[in-house]
Amino acid sequence: MTQLDEAMRGYVDFLNAGWDAAFRAARTSGNLDPAELLADLMQSNWEILVESAVRQVDGFEDAYLEPYGDGADCNEGSSRVWRPGVLPTHRIICSPVGSASVSDLLTGRSVELGPGDVVFDQFAARTTDGWYKLSPEFDCALGYHGEQEVLLGLKQVSFVLEKISCQRMSSRWARTEGADGRKQKD
Repeated sequence: MTQLDEAMRGYVDFLNAGWDAAFRAARTSGNLDPAELLADLMQSNWEILVESAVRQVDGFEDAYLEPYGDGADCNEGSSRVWRPGVLPTHRIICSPVGSASVSDLLTGRSVELGPGDVVFDQFAARTTDGWYKLSPEFDCALGYHGEQEVLLGLKQVSFVLEKISCQRMSSRWARTEGADGRKQKD
């Protein structure tokens, strides 16, 4: 298991262990949106637990990861908590373990993967109705295969870093908001 895999699986353990307490605390936050507080919490801990582990690997000392999920809202104009002005230099790719295909838990279809085919977004859990939720038991990786959202069981994947430029960022981060607040492609 690579250092990145260890950090990612440690982050899953963190989410599973602390989610209920964080959710309860966020709900008692007065006028603040609990979903935004949880997004800030997940992003800050992503930077501490995963990104900092990546930066300890030789050759990745200056690496910054794409935001976790929706990122944080605590710094205007940035999805980061620490060093909000920094642009991502790397993204995380879900790589199949043991074969070239994985099962998309949303559609039930087998997805053939090549290098860089599924860009990681965040951890999730599959619901009984076949969709996903962003709450425990976090046992899946939610990602994008092109523009298609896919849900992959954690046992099916390992994680690898891919260097990016601003132009190659995941499409969800290479978008701007239109006047109506909805995401628009550049």
